[in-house]
Amino acid sequence: PSEIEAATLDIFWPSFSADGGNLLYIITDPVLSDPSKGRCRVKQIQNINPLNLRLTNEHIPTEAPHRIQSADYGKTEEEEEDEDETEEHMEREEETKVQK
Repeated sequence: PSEIEAATLDIFWPSFSADGGNLLYIITDPVLSDPSKGRCRVKQIQNINPLNLRLTNEHIPTEAPHRIQSADYGKTEEEEEDEDETEEHMEREEETKVQK
């Protein structure tokens, strides 16, 4: 066995999807928890935060998520179909109200 004085590790990952969207978006330069143990360098710095996104703790209100009802495994298919029809009817009524 011998000691390794220095080593380089190159990590490659797909950054973009086939249509050009981001698969992995790096906001800032990677940081090592113990910098005395090595360094981390990004070779393609143009891929670090290309959209100039800003980190913030600001809360931006959004529409409340739609509640997903848990499955009732005790229901029969007929009961589920009746429930689906009721939901569809309510959605149609809501759409009609919005259109008026």
